[in-house]
Amino acid sequence: MRLRKIFLGLSFLIAALMLCAGAAIYILRPRSYEWREVASSDNRFHLSFPSTPSLLETGEKSADGRQFVSHMLKSNPADHVFYVVSWWENPAQRDQTTEELFARFRQCDIKVFQARVEGEKDAKVQGYPAKLIFIMTGNGLSVENLAIRAGNRIYSLSVVDSRVSPLEKENIQKFFTSFKLEQ
Repeated sequence: MRLRKIFLGLSFLIAALMLCAGAAIYILRPRSYEWREVASSDNRFHLSFPSTPSLLETGEKSADGRQFVSHMLKSNPADHVFYVVSWWENPAQRDQTTEELFARFRQCDIKVFQARVEGEKDAKVQGYPAKLIFIMTGNGLSVENLAIRAGNRIYSLSVVDSRVSPLEKENIQKFFTSFKLEQ
């Protein structure tokens, strides 16, 4: 009888551990997406999105009143997950140093997401200066923003995700490294 209780207890313990391990593997593994390569409408870049993106173009005014167009491709492959690339040529930003421009990106990220910067790193994308900024919001969203200055044009690649998993970095890295400027 006692041996039977020990055996049942061990069986339940093993089953519970297997269930927890399976749930952990499911939660921690990167999401699998159907990646699609997309080119910008002016064919100046292409990149891969985890689902079909939608395009939004908005007329903007620079600080000195000049008009320009801001473009955005946004993909929402899962709940609370967004992959976004924005680009523009703001005449008022032409005279800013790259350092000043990236400092404004950091401040904008903090303001928009009401978050704190967890880290940042200087980078190069096809020889152009870039800055990777990682922030965490108070409600558990992680945001990775790769800002690139390519001549007069600014690109901002962002991933917003509610699931902070080291393995999810594979999808984020795939998105960022798929970005290719056409020369």
